Amino acid sequence: MESKKEIYDLMPPELYPKTVFCKAESTISDLKFLIRENNFNYPLISKPDFGWKGLQVKLLHNEDDLITYAAKNKVDFLLQEFINFKNEVGIFYYRFPGQQNGNIFGVVGKEFISVVGDGRSTVEELLWKKNRYLLQLPALKTTYGKALQHVLPAGVHEVFAPYGNHSRGAKFTDLTLLVNNKLIETVDAICRRVPEFYYGRLDIKYNDWEECVKG
Repeated sequence: MESKKEIYDLMPPELYPKTVFCKAESTISDLKFLIRENNFNYPLISKPDFGWKGLQVKLLHNEDDLITYAAKNKVDFLLQEFINFKNEVGIFYYRFPGQQNGNIFGVVGKEFISVVGDGRSTVEELLWKKNRYLLQLPALKTTYGKALQHVLPAGVHEVFAPYGNHSRGAKFTDLTLLVNNKLIETVDAICRRVPEFYYGRLDIKYNDWEECVKG
């Protein structure tokens, strides 16, 4: 229940996706102006400034999605560049005040809701095959509609909920064994750039783990 904007304001801008703050009462004209002024391109992520568990976080594919989101929204929110990397981890970090170096005490992998086509089954049929996705189906039907009746070609992988949050269907896995000195050094260098940051979690998206470790 802390303001995301206030947290971002503490961080060097190159450490997080390009982000703009939007008041709850912003009109569509206001939002279009912000998008033009900041050279945003769709898709975008929208999220409440105060929030948790991925509630009201939405991937906006186009202006129609923005109009729908703004019409339903009643709180201050952020519009954010969508980082379309394949993978996401949560890295748990701590550093004792007065000490130069910190440490990592856990890494959690986040597997998004996704399916792999078999050339015969519809997307909905593929989703039904995974018990973990069943409670997410109503929301997915609302979001994707007839697209869930599409048959994916064999071997094609498609993500349907790119949110690294348990309540939005992501599966968490323990990847702490991947921690090495280089990762600790990279993460520590990032965290020491945030004033008085001693304990917390960094959500990091990446394509290749070696690339992630190098920073």
